Amino acid sequence: MPISAEFDILRTCARARLAPAHRDRLQSLLGGCVDWPGLLRLANLHKLGPLLHHHLKPVANLVPEDIRAQLAQAYMDNARHNLLLLAELRRVLDSFQSRGIQAVPFKGPLLAIALYGDAAMRQCVDLDILVRRRDLPVAGEILVSLGYRIALQTKWPADSVRLRTEYHFPFVKQHGPVAIEVHAELTPYYFAFPIHQEEARSRLFDVQVNRAAIPTLGPEDLLLFLCAHGTKHLWSWLEMIGSFAEHVRSHPEIHWESVRAKAARLGGSRMLLLSLLVAERFTGLELPAWATAACDPEASELVNWVERFYGPASRLPVEAEKAWFHLRCRERLRDRIRYLLLLWLAPNWDELEFLPLPRALFPLYWVIRPLRLSVKSAALAIRAR
Repeated sequence: MPISAEFDILRTCARARLAPAHRDRLQSLLGGCVDWPGLLRLANLHKLGPLLHHHLKPVANLVPEDIRAQLAQAYMDNARHNLLLLAELRRVLDSFQSRGIQAVPFKGPLLAIALYGDAAMRQCVDLDILVRRRDLPVAGEILVSLGYRIALQTKWPADSVRLRTEYHFPFVKQHGPVAIEVHAELTPYYFAFPIHQEEARSRLFDVQVNRAAIPTLGPEDLLLFLCAHGTKHLWSWLEMIGSFAEHVRSHPEIHWESVRAKAARLGGSRMLLLSLLVAERFTGLELPAWATAACDPEASELVNWVERFYGPASRLPVEAEKAWFHLRCRERLRDRIRYLLLLWLAPNWDELEFLPLPRALFPLYWVIRPLRLSVKSAALAIRAR
């Protein structure tokens, strides 16, 4: 696939450290014709501004002064935002703990510290916190008391139907740039890739933040989560690929047989292989021996399909393409059937907000959702003509 010099620069910078070959490649690219405003736009799109700034500093003589200034300003703004997120995370975790809630944060600035040793090295939008489903009502009450509101057309407490069925609840701070997603599950139910919370809690891993240990997902559970998260979003931005690759590099102790067994149990063997192949294609990740020897033409074809969205004529995939991709990522027929049934029939926030119904009438949502999706699809098809 032909790629631009700007994309090649970003791809080279999507890692914690540059090997000599990467440094030589970067200098060669910077010495050529570079669309600098385009590079900044692309870095923001792929959430790689902090790493680009970090790796361009040693070759600052090859970067125009105004571009250096813009990168430095964006880096400082992101650093301040992530420090604010970390401070707010500590406050929320302490409040949860005081009420007996054992919360597990993941992704966000914690992942930046784990991968790069610096919270400023990832562009983070929000905080993700995992709690047990039974703790959702109290967790929401605590966030409301801390100045948050639920970021939906509803008020907390959410009704019992939502508390039983939704996998996450988004909150925003009423006076401040902080958003929090409270998760009852790590993956949405329709994705049919249930990483069990209690199993993950038995293997937590401490990340040191200002001399305090904050427990987060263990390396193998985080690896599977990143596989599922990237696949769910079709590996649509380079930071996601780079974080996955860096996680693999930074944990050589990962027991691949155990990871493969868990993935197979969840019906995600192809998803695991695809994630590694995507990381190899875009960041040069050295594959474990089993992945190098693996033979799955479908996974290889899916890597080529992902790559097409990064070419010169790149575009965002439409909903039908996302569903098609998700189906092809699953090797078991029963997982594909379950995915289709849940995606097409199971209600989510859209239905619950489109037509609020009393609890006794909840089964009607299983009819309302396919009807709503049919009308939506028909409207899109008409507009496309």
